[in-house]
Amino acid sequence: MATRPRVRWRGQGTWLRTAEPVGRAASAEPAVSLVCAPHAGGGAAAFAAWRALLPEAVALHAVQLPGREDRFGEPLTTDLDQAAASVLPDVLALPAQRPIVLFGHSMGGLLAYALARRLQDAGRPAAHVVISACLPDHDRVPRTAIAGLPAAQFVTELARFGGLPAELAEAPDILDAFLPTLRADMRMTETYTPEGSITAPLTVFAGASDHTAPRDALVHWHRLAASEFDVRVFPGSHFYLDVQPDLVVAAICRIIEGLGR
Repeated sequence: MATRPRVRWRGQGTWLRTAEPVGRAASAEPAVSLVCAPHAGGGAAAFAAWRALLPEAVALHAVQLPGREDRFGEPLTTDLDQAAASVLPDVLALPAQRPIVLFGHSMGGLLAYALARRLQDAGRPAAHVVISACLPDHDRVPRTAIAGLPAAQFVTELARFGGLPAELAEAPDILDAFLPTLRADMRMTETYTPEGSITAPLTVFAGASDHTAPRDALVHWHRLAASEFDVRVFPGSHFYLDVQPDLVVAAICRIIEGLGR
């Protein structure tokens, strides 16, 4: 299992974590808040490598749902819209002068969309939304709901569809402990339908060889985009962002640099 970069996460007791590199104090006040939502079963640590790749002008925040990392053992949520409602107050508490950029990967893409909808309803719309390897419900690659399958079949199906992170696939004991969380997360994705457009510019990221969320299906997010829309393709499959995080973060930085132009 790969070693995670040394990052301290502030925000215990909330649904949002803020990344601080260990041993280095920030020298400038951030100008942008980047809020990231992870894949099914993932937590804030999924974005630990990003802190060293981002400029200090970007504050890195990650959604921490119950059932993972420092929230392991807490009651799980199976309602994605309710999860977004729970995260919203912590996002609204971020400094008002900073534009908010949302990023969500796989299941996190649906959560980023739901957060974008709630932010615009609250009068503080995101400056940009990035949805990664996540299909709008009406265009999903056809599949059978798997959240309620027996354990062995559930794991097999999750791996077949590319939804099993490598760090869990390589550690059976940890995987067994995370099965309830993975089931809850899959139930969230299987029961949530995106409805209504978002006003923020929307960019979709895709893995070139991701059969779970192919680029040709991802383009249909444009139906839910009321503003600018773009699609960017990266080398790799469903977890392409773990293989080449520098390319992904560089693309996000270019988006941030273009805010307000």
